[in-house]
Amino acid sequence: MLGWLSYCCRSRGRTLLLLAVVSVTFFVFQVQQAELFGQAASVNSQRPRKDRLLRSSPDATAPNTVPDANTLSTTLHNTVDTTVHTASDVTLDTTLDTTLDPLVGPACDGELSRFIKQGFHLPVLLLAHRRAERLLETLTSLAAVRGFSADEILISQDGSDEEVAKTVDARNLSRVTHDAKLRGTSDWKSAALRIARHYRWSIDAAFKHFNTTPGIIIVEDDLRFAPDFLEYFQAVAPVLDCDSSLWIVSAWNDNGFDHLVGEAKRLLRTHFLPGLGWLMLRRLWKELQPSWPDVEERRREAQMNNWDHWLRSPQQHQGRSVLYPQVPRVYHHGSLGTFMNLDTHRQYFQHIFYNQDPKITWQRPTADRPWLDAAVADARREPYEARIMQQLRHAETPRSTSALVEALASGKAAALAVWINISPEDVKKKSGAKEGFSSVAKFFGLWHEGQRAAHRGLHELWWGRTHVFLVNVHPKVGYIEGSWRADGRCASTTDAFSLFASCNPASKTPCCSPVGRCEGQPSHCGCSRCLDTRKMVPSYGHLLPAELKPFVAQDFAALAPPRRVTTRLGQGG
Repeated sequence: MLGWLSYCCRSRGRTLLLLAVVSVTFFVFQVQQAELFGQAASVNSQRPRKDRLLRSSPDATAPNTVPDANTLSTTLHNTVDTTVHTASDVTLDTTLDTTLDPLVGPACDGELSRFIKQGFHLPVLLLAHRRAERLLETLTSLAAVRGFSADEILISQDGSDEEVAKTVDARNLSRVTHDAKLRGTSDWKSAALRIARHYRWSIDAAFKHFNTTPGIIIVEDDLRFAPDFLEYFQAVAPVLDCDSSLWIVSAWNDNGFDHLVGEAKRLLRTHFLPGLGWLMLRRLWKELQPSWPDVEERRREAQMNNWDHWLRSPQQHQGRSVLYPQVPRVYHHGSLGTFMNLDTHRQYFQHIFYNQDPKITWQRPTADRPWLDAAVADARREPYEARIMQQLRHAETPRSTSALVEALASGKAAALAVWINISPEDVKKKSGAKEGFSSVAKFFGLWHEGQRAAHRGLHELWWGRTHVFLVNVHPKVGYIEGSWRADGRCASTTDAFSLFASCNPASKTPCCSPVGRCEGQPSHCGCSRCLDTRKMVPSYGHLLPAELKPFVAQDFAALAPPRRVTTRLGQGG
């Protein structure tokens, strides 16, 4: 008995000794890990992290709180503002992809957002006529886009061209046929009306074919597509549920030339519909369809036969903006068409740059991660306008044409604000010569129409290393907030230079007459040279620096621009 007790005590002692050694070893290990973790935390606190903004809680007591979207947008502004291109040939800035987690803030809850969060895809409606070879190129390009599915494509054929039908049927794609031919002459007005009629019929057919989709992506048979074309719409479309100041999303930039773009994911705003790959919502179609310019009986009454011109009118957009990418997600490769010829294509389409980088991606909202992509959140009205105003206030302002040319040539300025007071369209003078925005367009290499790609008179572009803000304060562009005068005088279409003053759109005299007086009678609001501010948007004229004289059309008439710097990744064609 005593022997057994002695053995047990010796065994228990060895066990206790072993437990003590293990405990001490584990304690030392914990201390070492704590020291290492503290060192790592110290290093990481000084090192910017891609996920730091989202995953580091602004409130230690609420570790799962999503940061405020406006706060993150401000950080995004600061990041983008300080980006300066340093290469002789510009490389696209992908700051939006690399400095922030792509998830910024929760998307608004709406029919479109819920559709995409549930994993559904927006279908594509492709309109074709009789260009089988172009259609084949377009379908081949579309099939190479990430996320492409043949079940989500509908081809609407105008007419009965056999080669077009064979091209579509050979790929087992859904096809519907419609003959929009009109009786009578074959002038351009009839052609425009035929296209408008086919658009109306096709959109109706698409919403019936895809009977659960809240929207359709509309393209034509002469486009090439970026690798992220479909992802772009899936990511950007939900913002239409969040921002009532937007009504359409487009994949095209009229001024997306290879020497004027620099930010791969920057989204811009305009009231001038770009078209060429755009999103039509079902709810918007219910609004537009009854008055769409397509019915033959309306031809005598219709002021606009072109469907896109009609959509660009203030009566349709009602002050709402189109969201589009600085770098287009489509390229127009058709050089012949109803309203296209070789000269027009060479001047306005051949040198458009469209994204071809497969590494650029977009984050669409999902059920588990219901947030907007950073670039999309930054395009909402409040952060967008805050960014513009901040950058205009900090940009350098050339006060002479020689200073402007020198600033563009040197590339030393991070940002330039170029203020102009020029009619957005050319005006015929008494001498017979035309004067207007075309002089500025020739200098920078823009479309000659000043409304294209402009937001409140602002064109945002890149010139090599320099971010350029071309700001137009002409009274035709928009009214200047807070500029109304007690004597009722205003800057008119016939005298836009003697003073910077507008009529108050909320007053009883909202219309500036040709003689420069604010009036309220119908005759002063509806004439061709009158300005009805109720139908206009505010310009950025209230930010015009004191005592600065904006450039006028004559300043650019004989001005030669410095050498253009094209985007390094090449041309769209």
